[in-house]
Amino acid sequence: MSSDSNTNNHTAETEDQNKRIAEAFRQVQSDGSDFLNGSLEAREKLVASARSLLEAAENPVESLLWHINR
Repeated sequence: MSSDSNTNNHTAETEDQNKRIAEAFRQVQSDGSDFLNGSLEAREKLVASARSLLEAAENPVESLLWHINR
């Protein structure tokens, strides 16, 4: 594989990860607002969306280490 191909692949993966992070962050914001407004189910949703944000922000090595150390 050429260097340019590796760079393009890495760039595409980074862009995909950035989109997942942004989407997860928006969900945390939404669930956080619901939580502050007193929604009964909001705490569980906020915790789940915060976990999703963390998972979206992890790189593969961090993910692997996190699961090994649990």
